[in-house]
Amino acid sequence: MSMASTAWSGLAVDSARSLVFHPAISLNSSVIVIDVSDPYNPIQIGNIETRSRVRNLEFDATRQLLFAAEGNSGAEIIDTAISDAPVIIGSWDNQTFDLSLSNNIAYIATNTRNTDIMDTSDPAQNQLLSSISYFSLSGYGNTDIRTATTEIANGQLWVGGTPHDVNTYDIIAPGVLDRTSVGTTLGTFRTTSDIDIANGTVILSSGNLTVRDEQTSRYIDHLPGVRGEVAIIGNYAYVGFTTTVRIFDISTPTDIIEVGSFERADATVFSPNPRGMASLGNNLFIYDARNSGGLFQIYDVSQPTNPVLISEIPATFAAADVPSTPQPGADPVPVPEADPVPTPTPTPAPAEVPVNQSPTANAGSDIRVESKDRVKLKGTRSTDVDGEITRYSWQQISGKRVSLSGANKSKVKFRAPKIRKNTRETLVFELTVTDNNGATDTDTVNVIVRR
Repeated sequence: MSMASTAWSGLAVDSARSLVFHPAISLNSSVIVIDVSDPYNPIQIGNIETRSRVRNLEFDATRQLLFAAEGNSGAEIIDTAISDAPVIIGSWDNQTFDLSLSNNIAYIATNTRNTDIMDTSDPAQNQLLSSISYFSLSGYGNTDIRTATTEIANGQLWVGGTPHDVNTYDIIAPGVLDRTSVGTTLGTFRTTSDIDIANGTVILSSGNLTVRDEQTSRYIDHLPGVRGEVAIIGNYAYVGFTTTVRIFDISTPTDIIEVGSFERADATVFSPNPRGMASLGNNLFIYDARNSGGLFQIYDVSQPTNPVLISEIPATFAAADVPSTPQPGADPVPVPEADPVPTPTPTPAPAEVPVNQSPTANAGSDIRVESKDRVKLKGTRSTDVDGEITRYSWQQISGKRVSLSGANKSKVKFRAPKIRKNTRETLVFELTVTDNNGATDTDTVNVIVRR
């Protein structure tokens, strides 16, 4: 099964690690990482700032790279190997409104007449191989012809755009295409904005849902008045538009039947349309944008026509301090204990209460690392002579911003930022420790990044 992002904003799924990536489109220019291994208790474990609003996401599972399409600003490539500390390792400036990947080659919808073909084998040095022109039946000769969305399945590239048409290509070799068909999507909406492929069936959203055969590209059917975000799970297509999600049985492509619908919980007037839908197993993920950043929802669709909302979390963004979920073998957080109570004396004089001594923070020695190295800082040498340390807090106070993993633990991890060749960048981090009586101390450490 292939799951496309949409031309407006999309979710990406890492099924091997049970992660969902989504852009926080109304809060910051950022991408949020959510652990959905327990769908009843999803956890935001990481995030990363991007240079511009993210319109679409595409995940390369083999390389654990996330591609963020940023419209007129181009695209950025995010290394997610450390899922709670993602880092940007590459970019390009060519317009990118959607993209699909095959064998390290990106096929890019540019919102111009062309589909760009980019070699991403070296994410730090991406290479434009060629561009192909989008052909429109309904708008031939029209200067306002633009590519909007792409999808790849079984060695074929599908490109949709404005006006509402679709081009199909056989991928002969990496970056080498042979156009096999051009067809209209019979849409009332000007743009084919979403393409989803599953079980030999292609569903295109453009004001109507148009159904085509994956092998022959031939028209099968269309559903008038149905458009929006599409997610295919098994033999069912879930189409989100306004506050309603409509459910269609697509087991027989020549006879698609609407079998149900449901109202999205907590849908907002600010953004009534879902801005991303995807799935993993029997879980349907929906991202709903809103003024405060958005809402991420999970529906159980094990009963396909009766989805049940099982969890939701707000889409929030913290630039430098993102707590990670507890990992096996992580340092245990000490349990606070009270200072010993002074032994009463038989004399009438009041008991003398010992004065608490502040702890001593130790953030470790300054270190030198290479660009994009994985870095670990340790505060384990911090001490408290008359009690114990009950809280650690790391923060970055200067230098190129990075995302911290475990900022509330004795050890913190991050990936050194990418910098230009023959340069260096000094990152300064501050450790604050707190003892069991509330006294604190701080220490700083320098991390010198070279390339």
